[in-house]
Amino acid sequence: MPWEKGKSGNPSGRPKGARSKLGESFLDKLYRDWKEHGIEVLERVRTEHPKDYMKVIASILPRDIKLDVNHVVELTDVERAKRIDQLLDAARARRDGRAAEGAGDVGPAEGSSDSSSIH
Repeated sequence: MPWEKGKSGNPSGRPKGARSKLGESFLDKLYRDWKEHGIEVLERVRTEHPKDYMKVIASILPRDIKLDVNHVVELTDVERAKRIDQLLDAARARRDGRAAEGAGDVGPAEGSSDSSSIH
């Protein structure tokens, strides 16, 4: 028997807010952990696992920015910091609705022969 439009097959259903309470609890714990350890962990990942660090940055950027992370290990610390600044500038520009130089394609470093990208 089909359900009446706008009516659930389980009138008791899940209590309102039950799912969101789990998410809120998780985010609250994550936030507290970030406040206590976030910067130190972020710095450690950036220096010890730069490829993973770049993947995290790529995961928060808009999907239409191409990002190459395969060459990051070969960069010097200064080059890596410059690339990170470029990505952050591009993300801010897109968030603010303005164009940023190089925002459409942040690919391999100059002189790099690696052409694989994350889209």
